[in-house]
Amino acid sequence: MGKSNVPWYKRVDNFIMHFENIIIGSGIIFISFIVILNTLMRYGLNQSLTWAEELARYIVVWICFVGCASCARYGSHVMVDVLVSSFKGKTRKAYEIFIGCACTGFAVFLANMGWQGLLSSWKLGNISVLTGIPTWCVFLGVFLGLALVSYNYAKNTVIQILTFNKPEESTPQENTPTIQEPADKGVQI
Repeated sequence: MGKSNVPWYKRVDNFIMHFENIIIGSGIIFISFIVILNTLMRYGLNQSLTWAEELARYIVVWICFVGCASCARYGSHVMVDVLVSSFKGKTRKAYEIFIGCACTGFAVFLANMGWQGLLSSWKLGNISVLTGIPTWCVFLGVFLGLALVSYNYAKNTVIQILTFNKPEESTPQENTPTIQEPADKGVQI
């Protein structure tokens, strides 16, 4: 199936998914490099990088909020499913749609708050003390992550609405991890 045969909305969704993965992956690599470098300098040369902790904190903000969007994409947020597990069939699907709408609304509300913080920080022109990075860059991570959370919840809810009348599948879903047998059955813990 060529790229031209893929609908535009799937290409956009694929791009967003790759963007999330790149932000999270490169953020983790970059923060690891900064922390290891700072540790080596502190204990090896008895001199630490003053800006390393602040920059690492800002990267963690980006990783957390964009990671939250990735969790919303795959439905891997922590949830209490005592009530959900008692529902079956269309009642369960209707409940999941309701929860999806509520989560989407809350995520949009939070994204709006992140946008207001971004604009406020932009207008004030605040910069961080040690790195000199404008604080709006940190708020950009908050807004972007929450906007992606909103998108992912809305997308998943629309898919649930469109598939409301379809029967449930008995096979595991594409993104659900499966338990595999260990390769060596001789060692048991």
